[in-house]
Amino acid sequence: MKLLKLKIGNTPHKQQFRSLYPGFTIDFHSAEDTDWDKFNPFCLAGVNGTGKSNVLEVLASIFFHLECCSCKSFPGNFTFRAEDCHPDAFLLEYLIQEWNGQNNIDNYIHVKVEKEAEKTPIMRVRKFGNPQSPFRKVEILAPAESDGTRTGAAEGKIYLPDIIAGYSSGENEILSIPFRKSRLINFDKYTDDFHQGIAFENPENSLIYIDEGMSQAVLLSCLLFENPETSLSFLRNELGIVNIISFRMNINMQQLNSNTATAVTTLVTDHINDMLDRLKACATCWYQTDEPFPGRPESLSSVLVLDFLVNSHTRRAFANLFKTTFECFRFFQVLYELNLNFITEDVKQDVYQSRGVYTYGKMPEANPVQDVFHFLDFMIEKELKDGSGTKELLLREFSDGEHQLLHAMGICLMLKNRNALLLLDEPETHFNPGWRSKFIRILEESLKAGGDNNLTKDIVLTSHSAYILSDCPSDKVIIFRRDEKDNKVYARKAEEWGYKTQGTSVNILTSDVFEEESTIGEYAQGKIERYRHQLKAGRQLKDLIPEINRKLGDSVEKLLLIYEFSNQEDHA
Repeated sequence: MKLLKLKIGNTPHKQQFRSLYPGFTIDFHSAEDTDWDKFNPFCLAGVNGTGKSNVLEVLASIFFHLECCSCKSFPGNFTFRAEDCHPDAFLLEYLIQEWNGQNNIDNYIHVKVEKEAEKTPIMRVRKFGNPQSPFRKVEILAPAESDGTRTGAAEGKIYLPDIIAGYSSGENEILSIPFRKSRLINFDKYTDDFHQGIAFENPENSLIYIDEGMSQAVLLSCLLFENPETSLSFLRNELGIVNIISFRMNINMQQLNSNTATAVTTLVTDHINDMLDRLKACATCWYQTDEPFPGRPESLSSVLVLDFLVNSHTRRAFANLFKTTFECFRFFQVLYELNLNFITEDVKQDVYQSRGVYTYGKMPEANPVQDVFHFLDFMIEKELKDGSGTKELLLREFSDGEHQLLHAMGICLMLKNRNALLLLDEPETHFNPGWRSKFIRILEESLKAGGDNNLTKDIVLTSHSAYILSDCPSDKVIIFRRDEKDNKVYARKAEEWGYKTQGTSVNILTSDVFEEESTIGEYAQGKIERYRHQLKAGRQLKDLIPEINRKLGDSVEKLLLIYEFSNQEDHA
C-alpha cells in the first residue's frame, strides 16, 4: 500500500488527537509520483514536542477503527460503535494493491475514507491511474443480524492493509494502545470460538505490535523458513548471525479464563491441541509435567516443554506444518496472545473503553508464572568480530542495538507479498553512528532479500537522526515545525521548506531541521564561553592556547574562538 493523504477533520477541541488540530494535513505520496516501485520510506523529523509520533499514533488508531468496522466477527464482550472513533473526524487516502498474482502499478486501487464527527466512516474506491473515473462507495460496516451478530466481513475489508505493524524503540505507549486492544480482541475471540465449537483460525485483526516477544517470533520464523545463503545473507553481513542452533518453547497449560459460563473445566490450549500435537512431532524431544507450580496449586495444570535442535529435518518439518514464514509467525502470535489469559474482565473493559494516553496502569504485565507461552534458550551461532570463528550465544546476550536492528530487518523480510504499513517510532535509538548511517540501506536490503518490489509496502518512521535524513530524498522527509503565532504544528516536505536532505551533511541537517547550531555538547560550549569572557577581559590568547588545547578537543567552535581573538591581536 501507499499513503497519499491524512487530514484531521473538524472536532471539538477536547476531542483533538494530541497535538494534531482540526485541519492538520500531511501529503505523503502524490498521484503524480513515478517512483512507486522504489524503496522510499517517509521520515518524520523535527524537534521534540512537534507531534511526529502523533502521526503514527493516529494512523494506527484510524486503521484499528476501520478493522473493527469491517471484520467478520467480534468477541461477545467487546462493545463497538462505528460512529465513535478517536480522532472522530478525518480524511485518509491511500493506494492498495489488488492482488492477482502479480505486483504492478496497474493493480493499484485508490481508497478514500472520510469520517465526520459522530458518523460512520464512508469508504470509496476507484481504479488508480484514471483521475476522471468516479469513486464507488464500498460498504465498510460488516453485515449483521438484528441482534448485532455479524454474518461476515464487509466488502471494505479487502481494501484495508493485510498488516499494520507497529514498533517503538522507546516503548511509545500511546502508539501501542490500538495494538493492545487488538491483542485482547484476538484472545477473547479465540475463547469465544472455542466455546462455540468454531474451528481454530489465525487472528483476523491486522494490527501487530512488535515488542520483545513478537520480535523473537518474527526472527525465529525467518530463521526457520528463509535461506541463510540468500534471503538471510544480510543478517550475517550486518550482525554476524550465521544460523540458529536450537530453541525451547514453554507452554503452560493453565485453566482458561472465560467470559462464557461453563461447568466444564478447559485449558487455555485446548482449542489448539491439534497444532500442539503437530509441534511435538517437529520437536527433537519434548516432555510434559503434570505437577502444579510449587506453593500455587491453582496456578498451572501442567507445562509442555518442546526442545528443537535446528537442522534441515527441523526446517522440513516446519515447512510441512506451515506454508510460509508469515504463517509460522501468525501461529506464534496466537501463542503469545494466550498470555493475556490472566487479564480479568474488568481490566479488559477498562482497556477496551480507554481513549486516554495510557494503558500500562490499566493492563498489567504478566509474570513468568502467569505466562502461557514463551521461548527459552534461543541459541544463535554468531561470528566473532576478530574473524577467528563463530560462537554460540543466547539471543538475550545480544546488545540493545542488535535487537533493534533485528526487529526492523525481520519485519521487512516477513511481510513479502503483503499489503503492509510499517509504523516505526524512532527505530534507531540504540544504534551507534555507523548503524544509523546505514539503517535505511539495511531496510532496503531486507525488503529485497524477501523478494519484495516495494509496491505493497509503505514505511513511516520518526527520527531524530540526521544520518537517516541524509539517506532520504527531500520529498520523502516531512519536517514538523510549530508556528510561533498560532502555536500550531505544520508538517511539510523538506523540499517545501527549501531543504535538500539526501546526501546533505549531518551537521547541516542538524542545524536546519533540529535547530541545533552547536556541533559540541552544551557543557563544553559553556567552557568555550568562559574562555571567551577571559579573553575579552584582557587575557592573552597565547597564554590560554595551551590550556584550551589541553582541555578541549578539535571542533568548529574551538577554531572559531581562536580565530576570533587571534584576528583581534593581529590588528591591535
